[in-house]
Amino acid sequence: MTGIAFPRPRAIMAANVLALASYFILMPDTAPLWLAVAVQSLRAAVALMVVIIYGWSVVQICRANEPEPSNGLVIGILLAFAADFYGSIVGLAWRWNGRPEYWTSLAFWFMPAVLTTIAGLHHIAVPDAINGRVPRRNIIWIGVAFGMAGLIAGMIIGSQFPRLGLPG
Repeated sequence: MTGIAFPRPRAIMAANVLALASYFILMPDTAPLWLAVAVQSLRAAVALMVVIIYGWSVVQICRANEPEPSNGLVIGILLAFAADFYGSIVGLAWRWNGRPEYWTSLAFWFMPAVLTTIAGLHHIAVPDAINGRVPRRNIIWIGVAFGMAGLIAGMIIGSQFPRLGLPG
């Protein structure tokens, strides 16, 4: 098989940290519109490629008779990048249409959050799964995530009661 030799894990992590640090060093506080559109377009293109590649893998998974623990990760990756692609397209459309404020409360805006949540549940469930069984520890982690979400949402919603004219 031909291709590029994959670097060692430490080199990959160092490159990722360097890229992230470069972002914080080089990115201006207020990005010009052209830069935002370019970055969003790159995000959409990369996410679409991941969806295509992993979409084919999910087709193969659906054709298989026996579940593999890694299937959950593959499906989770597909869903996460489908959310990213969708979010990129919505973000580009939002910019194209003059960034209308009312869009931020429309239901289609929240679809990436729903898909990412489902993808995350796949990723939490999979580690150490054997013979199609999700370990109890992973179920507890899912419960902790839902508990944290309820707590954070409750605090934010509760803090908005006075502003909304509700008792609180």
